[in-house]
Amino acid sequence: GISIDEHVVAGVRALAVPVFDRDGRITAVMAVVGTSNSVPADPEGGVAQGLIAAGRLLERRLHGGDGAHDPE
Repeated sequence: GISIDEHVVAGVRALAVPVFDRDGRITAVMAVVGTSNSVPADPEGGVAQGLIAAGRLLERRLHGGDGAHDPE
């Protein structure tokens, strides 16, 4: 999943994804922060999908894989 927040500071938007360990616990969070004009709120958009893919890649690397064979 992804969290989209723009209510804390006017004109600023943040997107964040959790990174889970092997036991399903959150071990890290990856985020993108920018102006509301530069960071789209669309969870299906390129910024959000790139962030989700990066989070999944980090999970695989933390779990011992290199992620080289994953199409994401």
